[in-house]
Amino acid sequence: MEIKIVRKIFTAYGVHGTLYVNDTKECETLEHPSRHLRTGSYRLTLKMVPKLSDQELVVKGCAMKLVVKGSAFIQPGNGPFTLKNGSIIVGKPIVADNIIVTGLLSKSQETYNLLYDKVKECMENGDDIEVEITTEEKQKEKQKEKQKEKQKEEQKEEQNDEDVEDENVVEMIREGEKGEVR
Repeated sequence: MEIKIVRKIFTAYGVHGTLYVNDTKECETLEHPSRHLRTGSYRLTLKMVPKLSDQELVVKGCAMKLVVKGSAFIQPGNGPFTLKNGSIIVGKPIVADNIIVTGLLSKSQETYNLLYDKVKECMENGDDIEVEITTEEKQKEKQKEKQKEKQKEEQKEEQNDEDVEDENVVEMIREGEKGEVR
């Protein structure tokens, strides 16, 4: 399973993003405006949390200055200001007059439970889960690079097809010349 968080809106009230599971939009995310994880890839694990007496999704391997034990949670919540260690809230956006209300998410517990169930099922099947955190700009750059690579591949294939066609024509000419000489 691949989880990707694409950050889209940066405000004083939080960093809003979209979480994708295997390139399918799953939910929205909200992070603290200044204490969020750096962009990059992180491994997702399940960890028992004694305080909560339940398992929570934990992003392992974050490299922030004020991190406790190198972990950050993906969790339910309403706003980002109580988040610690680069934790991430999941939920649905709150929209008023066709404008996203920044700094808040709704239906967070429900959204988290759905995500948790998907992650748990994958892990029970032995799958590793990577979380890639990126920005909308970086995502667009990657897509442009992929398009360029695809175009190069297509041009290569076209050139190979032309080369094969040229070789076939040369072979036919040689065969024709052999037939005339006999």
